[in-house]
Amino acid sequence: MITVQTGMHVAKQARKFDTRITHAHSTDAAAYLAYLKDRMLASVALGVPQPASNWLPRFEEEFE
Repeated sequence: MITVQTGMHVAKQARKFDTRITHAHSTDAAAYLAYLKDRMLASVALGVPQPASNWLPRFEEEFE
């Protein structure tokens, strides 16, 4: 389910990615998390902000 959150705290959502990138178990995992973070920030730029909780399941599906 995709959630659009107007007024979302973007820095807080970005930190959720940063923490996972810092503690990633491989460079591939870190790179994929960085890609998802970029997609999240792109959604903000397009005016349809989606929280990290919309993006992180994609990482979990691929790496966990």
